[in-house]
Amino acid sequence: MKNKKYLIVVAAVVLVIFILFVGLKSDKSYISEIERPDMGEDCTVYPLNMEIDGEEIEVEVPVEAETIDKENLQLYFEEAYEILFEKIRGDNASYDEILTDLDFCTAIDKFGMKVEYELSDYEIIDVNGVVNNENLENSYEDTLTVRICYEEMSQEYEIRLKVLPRPKSEQEIWNEKVKNSIVGNSDKVILPNSIDGKEVRFSGKKSGGYKSLIILPIIAGVVWYYLKFYKPKKAGEEVEMELREDYSEIVSKLSLLMGAGMSGSKAFVKLAEDYNQKSDIAKPRKRAAYEEINRMVKLIENGVAEEDAYESFGRACRNHSYIKLANLMTQNVKKGGAEFNSILKAEVSNAFTERKALARQRGEKAGTKLLLPMIMMLSIVLIIILVPAFMSF
Repeated sequence: MKNKKYLIVVAAVVLVIFILFVGLKSDKSYISEIERPDMGEDCTVYPLNMEIDGEEIEVEVPVEAETIDKENLQLYFEEAYEILFEKIRGDNASYDEILTDLDFCTAIDKFGMKVEYELSDYEIIDVNGVVNNENLENSYEDTLTVRICYEEMSQEYEIRLKVLPRPKSEQEIWNEKVKNSIVGNSDKVILPNSIDGKEVRFSGKKSGGYKSLIILPIIAGVVWYYLKFYKPKKAGEEVEMELREDYSEIVSKLSLLMGAGMSGSKAFVKLAEDYNQKSDIAKPRKRAAYEEINRMVKLIENGVAEEDAYESFGRACRNHSYIKLANLMTQNVKKGGAEFNSILKAEVSNAFTERKALARQRGEKAGTKLLLPMIMMLSIVLIIILVPAFMSF
């Protein structure tokens, strides 16, 4: 049976090698022609392998782009002009209503042709097709000569252009009307009382630039204080509250696990595993105490002594209750004793008593926060009652 399996494996390997060999050998193909680049494209160099007298040599074959047949050159000129006629107009609706810049492209890549432009005057339309119609009072007409060049041959076309004055904005129109309505030639001018039969009044434009400069340092100072002092302090208070809330739960679980015969390190490993499993499923916000338990478990797994890991855990939490718990765990490792479970149960009782006091404290704080909205609501009610009463007198 084993020999049969061995033969099957050998046959499969031989078959794979044969398929690869045939594939690699057949990968070599001979060609008799290559593609020429389109008109307007650069010369393409093809790297090829050439066999001669049984010897293979690497060669490079340059292929120039396709050229235009001189007999059909006029047709290509016409097609190129059709492309240009649409492109030169740019965003304008037509050549009889030119309001924005023209697009003077200098080449038609499709045919490898160059393009030149000529105008009788470059004051309104410059050499780049930019239209200067801001101060134009009346329409302006000119003839654009488009010269399409291919090698030594060229063809000229003419396009009639009509540039219209740029439409003025509402503000520009009113500026002009106010300017024409100003009266007086002395050191003071008289502003108009009416424009187009409508009464008008003028006022100075207020500038709040300097005031905003005064406010900026105050805002910067407030932001700096918030980021430097208030936010870290607030975050520290939240972590401290979170540690106090989680302590009773951690001690209670330790008491149950160690009471069931589990060692201290194993009990902490179990706590870390349960926390990580819940985090993977629900992805809640990270809890500081359990994150420190994770670090402590990793220290123990990396060979750090249990006593040192417990002491590091207590210092990292920076809370009296956790420092006390770390000392208890350290004493248990060093001395052991049957009284440890009873001591741990007493610690559980103290922890839950502290948690009740903490809940009461948070309730009082919430009541204090509600005091301001209640005062605001009372003030609104008093205003609603008193204002109509005073207005009635």
